[in-house]
Amino acid sequence: MDRLKDLRMLGRPLGMSAPMERLLLCLALFSMASYAMLCPKRCTCQNLLPSYTVLCAKTGLLFVPPNIDRQTAELRLMDNFITTLRHQDFANMSSLIHLTLSRNTISQIQPYAFADLQDLHALHLDANRLTVLDDTHLQGLVNLRHLILSNNQLHSISDGAFQDFLETLEDLDLSYNNLVDVPWDTIAMLASVNTLSLDHNLIEFVPEGIFSNLHKLARLDMTSNKLKKIPPDPLFLRIPVYAKMKGSPLTALVLSFGGNPLHCNCELVWLRRLTREDDLETCASPRDLAGKYFWTIREEEMIPASHKLFLLSDLASSRDYELCVLAVYDDGITALTATRLVGCVSFSTEREFRHCRSIHDQFLGGTMIIIIGGIIVASVLVFIFILLMKYKLHSQHYKLKAARVSNVCSQTNGGQQGAVSCPPPRSSSSLGSSSKPSVPLGSDRQEGSHGLEGGYGALKGTTVVDLNPEYGKSVKEDDSISQ
Repeated sequence: MDRLKDLRMLGRPLGMSAPMERLLLCLALFSMASYAMLCPKRCTCQNLLPSYTVLCAKTGLLFVPPNIDRQTAELRLMDNFITTLRHQDFANMSSLIHLTLSRNTISQIQPYAFADLQDLHALHLDANRLTVLDDTHLQGLVNLRHLILSNNQLHSISDGAFQDFLETLEDLDLSYNNLVDVPWDTIAMLASVNTLSLDHNLIEFVPEGIFSNLHKLARLDMTSNKLKKIPPDPLFLRIPVYAKMKGSPLTALVLSFGGNPLHCNCELVWLRRLTREDDLETCASPRDLAGKYFWTIREEEMIPASHKLFLLSDLASSRDYELCVLAVYDDGITALTATRLVGCVSFSTEREFRHCRSIHDQFLGGTMIIIIGGIIVASVLVFIFILLMKYKLHSQHYKLKAARVSNVCSQTNGGQQGAVSCPPPRSSSSLGSSSKPSVPLGSDRQEGSHGLEGGYGALKGTTVVDLNPEYGKSVKEDDSISQ
């Protein structure tokens, strides 16, 4: 409207007529309409006065479109392939209130990329590839209320990364990252924060009293980290603490810390005494309480017996240790269960821890192996000795038998005619030999009969012992073969 008034004022001094003035007015309206409809390629634009929205979701963008209207109030660039955010991408976009860059591949934010976005309220950078946030990445966002950085690869956040919106930020989501440490001093100054999501990280330590000044905190999620203990904080006593949002009053604090390896000892007694719903948190240690639900354990089980002797287990060799004793008491000012250091003692374990172990089992096992091996060796030696003895006896028996046969064959009873002659040994070469004269079978029998008759006549009155009864059979068989 101001532009139209200016056109009218310019036309009147020049003496323009009414039709000319109407023509210029129509041209101005047409130019304004065409300017309002300017929209990046493959994007959808909605001109709903007084806001102007640009939707470029799932359009395959590799960078932020350069021809985005500078008066845009809401810009949605999710589900694309943008890798880098530059300062010129959002330059002079002072009217931008809501910026969504979720589910891209953003790994780099150039310094002061958001410096011109003084009126931005919500920034969504979740599901990207950010690893580090320094002081210049988010500088200039003085009115930011919602910062969503979940599902990235963040492992480092500088202390000054949130310095420009410490008093305005209401929602901070750092879940599903690789954070081992968080800028706790900066977190403690977020006076307006309502929701703080630090779940599914690698956080091992939370400073004591870090949430004391967060009076508007309604939801604190520390699920699935590496916390062994949660220090007492006055904030947890001032308001009721619940485990779930559903059914909890508006003035309550929803505290979630399941999925942590809690060490359920006297340091968590204060948390056990809170009026809180059961969220099925479990204890990881000590051994007697491992696997038990935190809210079902009695205080007596978490507080050790009152004596001066402590049994320590699972200690590594050649290490220095410091044992500290904490006292649990009720703070008279805040009525909060607190702990106080009583004293500490330092000690070291031996260099070779294995000397402290019992060797009874190893000694017994080695002795049994030696005994069994000795028995086996002795049995083998006895068996070999028996075989040698049997072989020796058997060889002596055959030698004695051969001597007896030779003595009998050499005996005579009178002259040469009546002697019993032993047949000479026969060789296998005599079988079928042509050099031996052949003798008729009849004459052989006669000579044999006469010889027997003469021999028996000469051996009359003498006892003849045949030491080899099988010899005659073999001689007959050899004769039949030669014939």
